Amino acid sequence: TEGVIVNTGIEGGVIQGANGVGALAGANAGTISNSHATATVMGTNGVGGLVGDNYSVVANCYATGAVSGKDDVGGVMGYTQYGTVDRCYGSGPVTASGASVGGFAGFCASIISDSYASGAVTGNSRVGGLVGHLVDGMIVYSYSSGSVSGSTLVGGLIGQTNEVYIAPSIFMSFWDTQTSGQAASASGTGKTTAQMKQQATYPIWDFTTIWRITENVTYPRLAWQTSGPFTGATDAGSGWKYLSWFGYFKDGGGAWNGWIWHAEHGWMYYTGTSSSSLWFWVPRLNAWLWTSSTAYPFLWHSSAGAWWFYYRGTGTGSGGWFRNYSTGLNEWH
Repeated sequence: TEGVIVNTGIEGGVIQGANGVGALAGANAGTISNSHATATVMGTNGVGGLVGDNYSVVANCYATGAVSGKDDVGGVMGYTQYGTVDRCYGSGPVTASGASVGGFAGFCASIISDSYASGAVTGNSRVGGLVGHLVDGMIVYSYSSGSVSGSTLVGGLIGQTNEVYIAPSIFMSFWDTQTSGQAASASGTGKTTAQMKQQATYPIWDFTTIWRITENVTYPRLAWQTSGPFTGATDAGSGWKYLSWFGYFKDGGGAWNGWIWHAEHGWMYYTGTSSSSLWFWVPRLNAWLWTSSTAYPFLWHSSAGAWWFYYRGTGTGSGGWFRNYSTGLNEWH
């Protein structure tokens, strides 16, 4: 595409092709932003979870599906050149039989900033947790935490770097030496798992507007993943997020404009910027419900003018058991 893709998601399924294969775009020469893909992607060369071959701008995007191919294979993009990639992540497993294989990008001659990869990476040669082969490119404020395995030129963050026109640059970027199983990398800085979960490890990263971290608990995550009422949600894979007080849900990476899919309640539209006070519109109930992180699973049903108590674990996405305090009965809704 040479156009603009924004607020777009590909949910599930299998995308299969030969060369230049991506769930959202086979090749990008335009702009892709605020978009995501959870599909499984399979191909031969230039295979990525979001984009196969990238030549332009990708920002605020993510891919969580499994990716497989031969050469230039990555969790978010297989091949990227001339472009800029900012505030994106990939969490799906990446498997390739050839060279240039990375958790984020297989081959990179672009600028990747404020991004990360957490999926397991398996390849043959030029295999890296973030990028397999970095040529004339730049990696800044980024990290990887997935396991990495291969035969030759294997690195925790970068498999191999090469200079054609300018020297590749890696600045303030890290990999987990324990979870990756790799003590060395073509470039970058290795840290233990404990260190990777401490803000002090990233001294000049922007934890005000770009990144968030729960000290000693989580790896850094992008602010757009955790902002608003669902701050602190953990990535549960395949687009799912988890909050101990709320359960499992999907929010399209913020691209669904206030809508979420809750594993037990189904579609819900929320208003509110803090978990201390949230209104949900639930279409199947045709009603607004109020709750908070301390009140849930108690919910105030605005139409009934009464409290309802939800029995957690009974919901299927299309219904669940509630205690309706206006009737004093347990009811399926």
